[in-house]
Amino acid sequence: MTALPIHREQTTDQEWIPIDDCAELLGKSEGNLRRVCDKQLAPKGQAKKVLCGGTYKWHIHTSYSPRLRRCSVEADAEGRSKLRELMETMPADKIEQAQIDAQIVIAFRQFRAKNPTSRIPAFQAAMKEKYGRCPGKTRLYDMDKNSPASDDIEGIVYEVIDRRGRKKGDIQTCSEAAWQFFCALYLHPNQRSLAKCWRHTKEHAKQERWAWPSERRVYQLVQERIDPSILCLKREGHDAWNRKFLAPMEQDPNAWEVGQCWESDHSVFDFHIRVIKGGKWTRTRPQLTSWMDRRTRLITGYHVSEQGNQFTIRAALLNALKNPEISSPEIVWLDNGKDFMAQSIGGLTKKQRRAIPKDEREEYERSSTGLLAMLDITPHFAAPYNHDGKARIERFHGTMHGEFDKDFTSYCGNKPGMLDKLAHQATQGDVMNLPTLEEVRELFDGFIAWYNTRSEHRIDDLKDPDTLERLSPIQFYDRHLPTKRVVSRDALKYLEPVWSRPLKVQKNGIAVAIGGGTVRFGDTEVALEPFVGSDRRVYVSWDPDDTTQVTVWDEDFKFVCNAMENKRYGGLASDRVTVQDRRAGFGERRAQKRRVKQRADLITLTLDNAELASRETRKREVAETQARLEAERRDRDPNDTPPLRLVRTRLDDAPDDIEENKHRKAAGAEHYEDPDDCGSIIDAARDLHLGEESDFSSTSLISSDLDIEHDEFAGGSLCDHDELDFETEAIESDLRIMDHL
Repeated sequence: MTALPIHREQTTDQEWIPIDDCAELLGKSEGNLRRVCDKQLAPKGQAKKVLCGGTYKWHIHTSYSPRLRRCSVEADAEGRSKLRELMETMPADKIEQAQIDAQIVIAFRQFRAKNPTSRIPAFQAAMKEKYGRCPGKTRLYDMDKNSPASDDIEGIVYEVIDRRGRKKGDIQTCSEAAWQFFCALYLHPNQRSLAKCWRHTKEHAKQERWAWPSERRVYQLVQERIDPSILCLKREGHDAWNRKFLAPMEQDPNAWEVGQCWESDHSVFDFHIRVIKGGKWTRTRPQLTSWMDRRTRLITGYHVSEQGNQFTIRAALLNALKNPEISSPEIVWLDNGKDFMAQSIGGLTKKQRRAIPKDEREEYERSSTGLLAMLDITPHFAAPYNHDGKARIERFHGTMHGEFDKDFTSYCGNKPGMLDKLAHQATQGDVMNLPTLEEVRELFDGFIAWYNTRSEHRIDDLKDPDTLERLSPIQFYDRHLPTKRVVSRDALKYLEPVWSRPLKVQKNGIAVAIGGGTVRFGDTEVALEPFVGSDRRVYVSWDPDDTTQVTVWDEDFKFVCNAMENKRYGGLASDRVTVQDRRAGFGERRAQKRRVKQRADLITLTLDNAELASRETRKREVAETQARLEAERRDRDPNDTPPLRLVRTRLDDAPDDIEENKHRKAAGAEHYEDPDDCGSIIDAARDLHLGEESDFSSTSLISSDLDIEHDEFAGGSLCDHDELDFETEAIESDLRIMDHL
């Protein structure tokens, strides 16, 4: 439905109203509106002429006055209706009051049309008698001004309805379209603030005429309508949702038998020790690598070192399997870090494991050639950033930090601000007062003995099922271990050295990456000759404390030989080189190479301040010019080639002139029989100047002329000053002859 007639044949936009209808709605004459359209509205784009019935007629846009505008009552293409949405969010008393005010507005317009000189109080008294209420004089004029045409009763209701004082606690306090617009802004990974989303929605709601509450009410609606888990997922991502809302994994104590599954992880101690680095004592924090039986929480093996890595993982596992009372596990649950995902341990690198599909990853791990696979142990890796993956060993680390770390005077705490800063600095000021790594290892042996044998705990699954007695981890392990899986002593040698990936044997031996560089071994070993030039690969193992020789194994892990480092003979063969020594040596070489590349700029050192600044100015101008040219080159159309014009230069003509002179000489052109073919200007000048007394023959003159012309073409001269003077005089004579002719 529409309240105003619109010329459909000229325009399909219902927002443009003919001038005669506008004059009737606004209570003005057409002449007055034409002057307003011509001088004021047309420059603003609010009036235009439309062809109607063969003549052009002014049309005014509805934005000029609210009386020309009506609100959409029917549903639009998306099924929305502004009036109906507003009615759904308003209380019944507000809607009833708006309907009465709409009737009063229509009556007020009729009253003013019939009685333009009547007084407003008389109209107000009549409305109070009929409807029981009537707005004031100012309110009446405002409603009349802002309301659409009188026959658009629903549009008037939409304009005069009182939007204040909505029912508190009602969830329908805003338009559904406005709420969806707000959620699209707020539930976004950019994490915009609620205040900013509310402001943007408020501005858009004014344009769309949506109902939109205050910022405080929107904050309440967010708490009422949006679930906290959905809010976290949309704004912070899956990782944050997993940490905050993922249900914890149920830890069934009977899911694993005693000794069947182990857990392993690193943990840094919360105190400082002193170690020797670079020939002096330095302060550092030690690190623990431990293995724990999942069912009994028994610490089966551990190793305390300066820094945890794949070597400490192997050392801790070796300490556990060397104990004859400990059974080898079937499955190990490892951390997701790069140390535990080393190729020497699991058989695959972290990059290779990520490239394998999840359903095929277990099969690849079983067929890998890592140390765990050689010991018949199946590795599994915990989910990243999930504390429930290795919950029991993580709980042991908490006990260790509370029971063991706090006994040291160099205790540094596990979070910022835990200790007084000045007191902590005074305690650790003297490095020599800190304990050594050997002292910590000795003390930690006693702590592990206490932890494995303590029964004063509250762990219910360590109760004896028959007597309900609380047992220590070692007691429960000894009583309920079903079978003991034993690893042979020969197999344990795989854990002692460091292993490499399969390598190829070349003429100069085997290239092994040790300490950040490449070291070659076995260039004189006879046992390696069958591998040279073949597709067979070998495995190499070495001791981190002695890298001067390596042990070579074939693809079936059978011993081949012990290979010494190349060029290590005489006194060098008795050295004991560690991995740290290798790393320090390679680092010193790289540092020396960097120093060689650094050259002093003597010009910069000798320039004064003005010259130095001017040079930088020229550099800046050149850089700006290059950047501008590069930008123009990028913006230019590749099919738009620059205009080119071919220009013939003297260099292009010179070869043709020389060739032409040669032809003239061959044809006897020196006699000048043809007036058009008179030879060179220099020949004519010489003949005029010398006459019959010239000692030069025709042939010599032509030859010298060619030489002189060739020298001029080349940009230089092979004659002395006398010859140049002679040539100048000859040219001047030639010019005089030409002037005479």
